[in-house]
Amino acid sequence: MWQVFLLLGLVWGGGAAASGAVPTSAPAPKVVPATTAQIWPAWLTQGETLVYDVSLLGKRIGRADFHLQPLPQNKYQLTLRAWTMDFWDKMYFTRDRWVVTGRHRPGQPFLTERHHIHLQERDDQRQREAVFDRTRHQVTYRNLLAQPVETQLLPMVPLTRDIISALYALRAQTAAITAGGVWTLPVHDLDDGYQLQVQADGQERVKTKAGTFNTWRLKLRLTHTTKADEVHDHVTLWVTDDAARVPVRISRALPLGRFVAELRGVGPVGLGVDAPVGLGR
Repeated sequence: MWQVFLLLGLVWGGGAAASGAVPTSAPAPKVVPATTAQIWPAWLTQGETLVYDVSLLGKRIGRADFHLQPLPQNKYQLTLRAWTMDFWDKMYFTRDRWVVTGRHRPGQPFLTERHHIHLQERDDQRQREAVFDRTRHQVTYRNLLAQPVETQLLPMVPLTRDIISALYALRAQTAAITAGGVWTLPVHDLDDGYQLQVQADGQERVKTKAGTFNTWRLKLRLTHTTKADEVHDHVTLWVTDDAARVPVRISRALPLGRFVAELRGVGPVGLGVDAPVGLGR
């Protein structure tokens, strides 16, 4: 499913101050109290919005956007929305939305507390919630559309995150990327535990609608914690070669052809995006 591919790549993080980004206008973001802002990277203190065009075989099939909102009490909210457009809206109607809330501490950035997803693909709908209990070291999954609601408890290791928060955390902690460097984080997603591995593959200059960027090319690999043969890979992510680490392009080879998502706009949280009715903010 193409939204899973988005989770594996786009959510690395971004920055409104990226060099070459298209300037945009938006309502003034809420001011985060100084006690909160002090522990956030400087380029995230006001939040951000990232917008991507999604294409298959060179044809646009949809769009996705990410919103990061710093909150009081050292917390954050991440929202990802993805939807099909044009011909693909009739063939593979998709309206997906993820909302993640958590806490951000020095040395322990982007620790997930709650993860809620609402997926609609054609006539199939799924609505699930995950609650991360760091005292009991377990994740509680709930299938909210089941009657009665189905609940599943799974163990987790310390510093486990959902995949969106994990990628933001990795980016926040990585001061410098070097060729051949590898980073690994434990994640809980898709109702199970995984190891997310990111490897720096080289540097490249990339041109998108948002501008032209010097980037690092990264290889992503997601491996099941207990099933070694369950691996999701062949995902390449390009992030800017600066402190912002803006994800500007993602590519993955699929049976139908090459799937690509490219940055088309970046701005502060609250940036207006023309999303379909029902996806919310």
